[in-house]
Parts: sequence; structure tokens; C-alpha cells
Amino acid sequence: MSASFEDFFRGPTPGFGSEPTAAEPGSLSFLRSREEWITIAILVVALAAVISSVEDANWVREMPSLAAAGFGGLAAGWVVSQLPLRAAGAIPAVLAGGALFVTGLLLHTLRLSDPAGPTGLAIRWSEMKLRFARWVEILVEGGISNDPLPFVAMLVALVWLIGFLGAWSVVRWRNAWVALLPLGVLLLTNIAYLPGQPAFPFAVFLFASVLLITRLRVVRALSSWGSEDTIRPDALPMEVLRTASWAALVLLVAVWVVPTANNIGPVADRWAALIAPVTDRAERMGRLFVGVGSRPDSLHHRYGDVLPLKGRARLAPEPLLEVEATGEGLLRALTNDTYAGQGWQVSETGGLPLPGSVDVLAERGLARTRLEVRVPVTIEVSLLERVGDRVLFTAGAPLSSDRPATRRVGATPADTVLLRPESRLRSGDGYTTVGTVSAAELERLVASGSDYPAWVAARYLTLPDDLPDSVREYASTLVAPGTQPYVAARLVEQHLRATFPVDLRVPAPPPLRDATAYFLFDAQRGYFDHHASAMVVLLRTLGIPARLAVGFVIDDAQLDEETRRYTLSELQSWAWPEVYMAGLGWIDFNPTPSRPLIARPGDDSDLLAAFGLIESGGGLFDEVPFDEDADFEALLASLGVDLGTEGPPDADLGSDGGIGSAVARVAGWILALAAAGLVLILAGVTFWERPYRHLPPSTRRWGKLSRLAAWTGARTAPTRTAHETAREWTEALWPRPLDTAPLAAAFSRERYGRPGHIEPPDDAEELDRLYVQVRNRFLRRLLTRWRPRRRRTRSP
Repeated sequence: MSASFEDFFRGPTPGFGSEPTAAEPGSLSFLRSREEWITIAILVVALAAVISSVEDANWVREMPSLAAAGFGGLAAGWVVSQLPLRAAGAIPAVLAGGALFVTGLLLHTLRLSDPAGPTGLAIRWSEMKLRFARWVEILVEGGISNDPLPFVAMLVALVWLIGFLGAWSVVRWRNAWVALLPLGVLLLTNIAYLPGQPAFPFAVFLFASVLLITRLRVVRALSSWGSEDTIRPDALPMEVLRTASWAALVLLVAVWVVPTANNIGPVADRWAALIAPVTDRAERMGRLFVGVGSRPDSLHHRYGDVLPLKGRARLAPEPLLEVEATGEGLLRALTNDTYAGQGWQVSETGGLPLPGSVDVLAERGLARTRLEVRVPVTIEVSLLERVGDRVLFTAGAPLSSDRPATRRVGATPADTVLLRPESRLRSGDGYTTVGTVSAAELERLVASGSDYPAWVAARYLTLPDDLPDSVREYASTLVAPGTQPYVAARLVEQHLRATFPVDLRVPAPPPLRDATAYFLFDAQRGYFDHHASAMVVLLRTLGIPARLAVGFVIDDAQLDEETRRYTLSELQSWAWPEVYMAGLGWIDFNPTPSRPLIARPGDDSDLLAAFGLIESGGGLFDEVPFDEDADFEALLASLGVDLGTEGPPDADLGSDGGIGSAVARVAGWILALAAAGLVLILAGVTFWERPYRHLPPSTRRWGKLSRLAAWTGARTAPTRTAHETAREWTEALWPRPLDTAPLAAAFSRERYGRPGHIEPPDDAEELDRLYVQVRNRFLRRLLTRWRPRRRRTRSP
């Protein structure tokens, strides 16, 4: 069966009383109403487009069917809105039923922490409650959660609620905007998460939205015209098509611009700076959703306040930055001090100005760094992409930069966590930094004791109360009590390099499982994040202060011989422990076997041989299955590591690309549109009210209506009296006449009556109410003035 566009939007026509019409809300006639079925079918198409886009994003693997949630909510809203029930009684009952429906979906797809154990309903319910309780505890007390279940529950409940609200608003309120706006926000958030612009869901949603908006507008108009026995204009379907085409064009431009707003240059940068406090807060909330997938094209390290210990790592080979340095080394972004079970965080820091100019510090450093036998190293950094836009990279511990920045410090000015530029960095920006690298010989390192400053012990020995005892016991088997701190660190480093191979495709730690314990006892493989984190945690259990640094590795394989600059990509991303040595400061180590040990003045092989770890003619560490002199990219290829993008991504957090950022970016542009709309509204109100601000009430009402009447084409001759003008307005407002005589009478009394006349409060209230009715009629007439009209005749 086929239908023309005119039939699709057809309304009641005189002489065809038996033609099907929209069902009245609160009745069961919707089962035989063609109008109702067509309207709900359009809503189904819009909902299906959004659900398809969200499911294609693969936010998490533990996701129930969003189609079941969305269409279940839509069906519930459609049926309940047709029943003769009051909203106050129906909606709470339906929401309770929806909560049960969503809970059932979650229980059905719940991945148990022990898949080999019982899987009954009681077990699933108990684990779900435990995981939600743990998430709420992290929310309140702080920490990192890698459990995707709370996000899954929120998303499934939201999709169900959007489906229900859409059906209710369409059937009960005949309002398309209430149905479409939540769908649009969800779709835009999902678009901001995905790379590129998947055009098909956009086009389908856009098409369905335009049809639903215009259709409900026409249904309301035809319903009011039919009640007044008004002839339907024959040209209405073509006018609807023209309106829908323009609306589709506007929506298409808006949808296309918003997801790529970060590419429109200085305007976007200024707006990003303006809403930075909002977006920063939204991004910090990402610590609660580490288990939610990041954008497939996002960076592995975000250099934000949180470093999650996740699963599979995708390291892209595209160049990110260029560095001019004197040789190989570590390029540090920041250090993390707080271990939270599923990752690391940067504790509260304070801001201090830079201690001096780059030129001066590059020569001698500071008095403190000289006492610690640290040498200054100067590097130049050029960003090829927007990577580390809130940090300045340094060689070793940061000192200063030629770019305006602040030192973010911990408990003491000597504890520099990172250098933060005053404004966000962009692709193409460059800067020079000075850092310090330890030049202490092995004899000094071995001789350093355990007399740590109070601020070091307080900040860099803390561990979670729920750290498994097995981790502490494991550390005690590696190092004997009383071992010098440097020797203990080398023992742990060598053990991790020998025992735990590199694997970029390691599974993510399961919910409620400590990431370090999972790495040591279950996965027993991982990459730089896991090796470095494990070493820091093991050393802290032994009473040795340590922290986790992240950044890049600079090696000669990335050196351009012509420019003498190193070109770095994610393949050079790195994490490493920094261990505090009394009197010598922070010393770098490398427990990840895919790269060489940290070079130091001297040789500690004899020292390790004394502990029975190195034997003559070869020993334990000769069996490490890696060529430590090979460049990392060649190493990954030799290992057969797949750097492709198939399969859903694991979690990520940070200042760009994670879920916090996606929501923040969309929220930012929604705020921008709202701010622009507010400015336009205020300007319009000022323009409208200014000419009448000093006039008495009735004259002010009459003047405003006279202006509106002129705009709508109902201009009257200046020789007309107020009562004659009121009669003409009443004619102009046909077919739904409204008596404007009281407004004319009040204006005449105020203008031509005795001076000092004051309207009684009751009369003023009634006149204000009538003014609003007349004004709204004129506004509707103004909005439809362009529409061609047939000559109309009054009904007898």
C-alpha cells in the first residue's frame, strides 16, 4: 500500500466525517487510529537511529540491549498515555515498573567476578548490590572505579526513560520537542565520543525529527480547524514539505558543526578557555568511569589528574611532538602519588611561580639540585598534535620554562609535580624547558639511607587500606629486611623485568579487583603502566618512598639526522617509577623489560652478584625475551602485537577524548547556544519594551498591540477611533474571534478621560489577561502570515 505525502499529513476534511483521525488521549481508540500509528512510527525511527549510534560506539562490553530498553520504554509510555489515567497516578507506577525492567536487563547481562562459580539470580543480585555500594563509596570518599556497571545502569535507565517520555509527550501533549531534545543530546554526546561523522544515523534522526515536528504541528492545527468547521487549505502539504526542508537544513548544519567545534579555530579556543572550570570538573568525574571505553582515536596517556590501570593499549604511530635534546632519556609530563586500587591520582597541589629564567637555570640549576648531584638539561618541544595541552614536558624533574606557567607542587616547594602552562596548548605551539637529571654515582646511591623527610614519608608511602595482604607478602619475598633502599629497588626492578613479559593486549582488571594484585598473580603480563605501578606499590610496602611518572621515551631510533630532532609518537609513551633516595632526591628506574635499564655512572653488576642474582657466564636476566637495543616499534612488530582498532576499547581518562570530555564538550556547546539565545531574548525584550517604558498601563498595552497589528498586516487608518480599531482587530483574528473592546475602552478612558485615572486592581488583572491572549493571537498570525490563504467563508 502506498501513500502520497499529502495523504501522510492528511487531516479532517469537511464532508468526510468517517475519515480516521488521531485518537483522543485517554482512550483505547488508538488501536484503530491510523494517525496515531503513523506518528508513533516516526518516533520509533528517531529512537532507533539514536540507539543504533550509541550501540555502535561500544562504550562497554557489559552493555544490555539498548533497543530493548528504549522500545520497552516507548511501548510503556504509548500504552499508558492512552489509558484514562491521571498522570499523577500513572507515571509513578510506570516508573517503578521501568526500574524493574531495567534491573532485569542488568541482571541478565551482568558479568560475574567469578564466572566459574554459581550464576543464579540471588548471586547476581548480591554482586550487583556490592558493586553499586563500592561505587558509591568511591564517589563519596574519592578514588578510581573501573567498574562499568554504574554507567551501564545509568545509560540503560536513561534510554528507557527517553523512550517513555517521548511516547507520553507525543500522545498526551502533542509535543515533539520534549520527545526529540533528549534524543538529540544523547546523539550529540555519542557523536562527540566517536571519531569522524557517521552520517547515516544523523540523516535518519534528522529526517524523523523534521517529520515528527511538522506532523504534530499540522495535527494540532487541523484539530483546531476541524472543531471550528474550517476548510483545510489544499496547499498545506506542500507548505509543510517546504518548511520541513528548511528545518532539515538548519538541523543538519547544527548537528554537523557541534561535534567538530574544536576545529573552528580561535573562537573554539576562547570558548574552551571560558568554560574550562566546567569542563575540568566534568573531566575529573571521569575517575568514576574508568571502565567505560574511550574514544578509539584517543591517546593512551591523558596527562590529567587520573591514570587508570586499564587493559589493552592501542599505541598509534602518528607523530605527536618533536623534541630537540642532547641525547636519549625520559621526557616527563607529571608524577602520580596516590594509589587507588584501580589506578593512580595526583593529590591536591598548589601553584608557585617559576624559580627563575631558563638561561640562568640551564647553567647551574638550583642550590638544592646541586646538593643532590643533579645536572640541568634543556630541551625544546614542538607540538604536532594537541597532546599534553595542560602540561609542559621536561627532561627529568622540572625547573622552569620560557612559556608562562606555574609549578604545581605537593607538600613542599621542592616537590614539583608538573609545570602547567597558563593557557591550553594547541597544535603548532612550542616551548623550552629546563629539568634536572640525577648524576649520582652508584656508590652514593647505595650509601643513601632511609632518613626520609617527613613530607616524603607522608605523601609517598601511603597505600589503600584494602590493599591485598598477598601484595605485601609478595614484596617481602623479594627483599630481605634491612636491605639498603637502592639495592631493594634494584632487586624489585630486576625481578619484574625477568618475570613479567610485555603484552599490550592484556585484559583489564575485573571490577572489585586490585589492579596490582591482578597483574602480579592473575595476568602476570602487561606493559609499562603495570610494571611501573607494581614496582611503586611493592616498594611502598617495604617502606621505600616511590611515585609513578608518565611521559615519553627519547631514543636514537626517532632521531632525524637532518633536523637533529626526535619525533615521538604513542609508540614512545612510557611510565616509570621514581624512587626517593635520601639526600639525592628522585631517581628513575625501569622495571619494564622492553627497554634498557636506566644508565648511571658506574656498574652495579658486582653488587647484584653478591645477592646471587647474576652468575658468571650468564644468569637470570640474560633470558629476557627482548632486544633492549631495538626500537620499540620494531619490538612490537617482532612480538606480533596488533596495533589495529578491532574490538571495543578499554577505558581511558583525561582532558580530551574520554567520557567526561565528551559530555563536557557537548555541554559546553549547549551552554554556548543557551547563552546566545539568552542574549537574543534580552535584546528582543529591550527592543520591545523600550518605546513604552514611560507610558501608563492601558496606553502601553494598546501601543504594543498596535505595533503587532501593523506587523501582521492588520493596520488601520489613523482616523479610526479605538473602538473601531478594536472591531477591525476582532475581524482580523477570525476564525477564532476575540473581543478586544475592553482594551479599547480602557485605553480611551486613560487617554481622553479625567487626569489621574487609576485602574482598579481587578480590572487591571483582567485587562492584562486579555492583552496576553490578543498578543499571542497576533504572534501566531505573524508566524503564519507568509502562508497563502484561500478565501474563507463563515460557517452558518
